[in-house]
Amino acid sequence: MNQKGGVGKTTTLLNLAAVLSSANTNTASPEVPDQSSVLYVDTDKQASGADAVQDAADAAAQAEQMTRGTVLNGRNLATGESTGLPFDFLQATTPAEIRAVPAIAKKYRHTLVDTAGSFDDLSRSEAAIEIADFILVPMLAEQMSRKPTERTIETMIRPQVGDNFAIVIVNWEARNGHGELLSAVEWITERGYPLMNTTIRKWTLVSKKTICTVGRRTRPALEVLGEFQALAIETTQRGI
Repeated sequence: MNQKGGVGKTTTLLNLAAVLSSANTNTASPEVPDQSSVLYVDTDKQASGADAVQDAADAAAQAEQMTRGTVLNGRNLATGESTGLPFDFLQATTPAEIRAVPAIAKKYRHTLVDTAGSFDDLSRSEAAIEIADFILVPMLAEQMSRKPTERTIETMIRPQVGDNFAIVIVNWEARNGHGELLSAVEWITERGYPLMNTTIRKWTLVSKKTICTVGRRTRPALEVLGEFQALAIETTQRGI
């Protein structure tokens, strides 16, 4: 969750969902053997998450090599059709639909809820926070991302759940050195915000149209896969 658009919320969650789906040898749900173990939920009325899922599925279908152990058994819960990805998909765009997610999520090991880029409808954002066990706040290292992130935390997240959240710094430019990243970490630390140890660099290989568990096993591809695997491990250690 972050009020600022373009910080990588959807990209981060899609890749996190893909890695969590591939984390176990048996990727199926413990209750339904042929069902994915991960559910990705899009709450954006503009269907940005739905579009991203379709784009990622198209890219996966064209990929020349799949990561070993990846099972593309995901399905769209509304239509019953395959998503072409290793996780299930659900669109929930009203507060009532969002509050119904926990009942559906009981069938899954992990459920990730994607939120809109702006809080144009506070009732949806409040409902998403209400059902969350933990909130991940993607943030760019750039200074322009700080005020929207602070506003998101102070006006939306902390009043409802206190410090049951953590910022994850994403899409930082490693080629520009570590100065901007360290500055962002200092800013976060000064405000006492929880911070994930894992950071995600900016990768041309990763976008809303691709997921890191599918594609060529080049060195950069393995590095980006490793970063999302580290984020997955850290999130599961927090009980997500």
